[in-house]
Amino acid sequence: MNVARAARAVLAASSAERRVTQYDWNLLSNELSDFGCARIGRLVTPEECRQIAELYPREERFRSHIHMARHGFGKGEYRYFKYPLPDLIGGLRTALYPGLAEVANNWNKRMGIDQRYPQRHADFLKKCHDQGQNRPTPLLLQYVGGDFNCLHQDLYGDLVFRFRSRSCFLNLGAISPAENLSLLSSVRACKAGPKLYRCDKAMQSHSPSITVQSKERGANTASTFGMV
Repeated sequence: MNVARAARAVLAASSAERRVTQYDWNLLSNELSDFGCARIGRLVTPEECRQIAELYPREERFRSHIHMARHGFGKGEYRYFKYPLPDLIGGLRTALYPGLAEVANNWNKRMGIDQRYPQRHADFLKKCHDQGQNRPTPLLLQYVGGDFNCLHQDLYGDLVFRFRSRSCFLNLGAISPAENLSLLSSVRACKAGPKLYRCDKAMQSHSPSITVQSKERGANTASTFGMV
């Protein structure tokens, strides 16, 4: 990593940390427990979303290209980023991790599961890399009218983090009023129905949200920020 890129990464991480710490993590934790997902509004700006969305045609930024229909994942496509990650994605991934790790550890304690996640994202990455899990999991999806994502899990090894985060980077000029993000729990004991987030222009004009999803609870697994 050259000096300029290192400096940008540090600034991005600092900015992401300031944004993330402004939110009430007790409320987010409760929402995750109740629905298996939680919305963090106004975490990224529309301009930042446009910048990330515009990366999709640039094949040099990605390590693989997945057409979901070929694998029974739904209809649409996505690309996995390769290192170095875009500064925004890398910064938010690191900033979101500590709060989510605390929630994940509380869940494991309540369920009698011994596994505990380290407090620092860098330590979690080191554990992944020590087990040979070296490929980054953040990805960028591209949907057109009629596309959808089935319930599925993309796992790359034995060490798995409980949550993943998704942001809607939308074409604000072409969005349909009927477009929504619907997250559904597959756990029979959960009485909550689908969690529906409207992806309308009014919401987007106040900056797109980040939606944190639980893998274990069967939420739609389309994701932008994997923690590995």
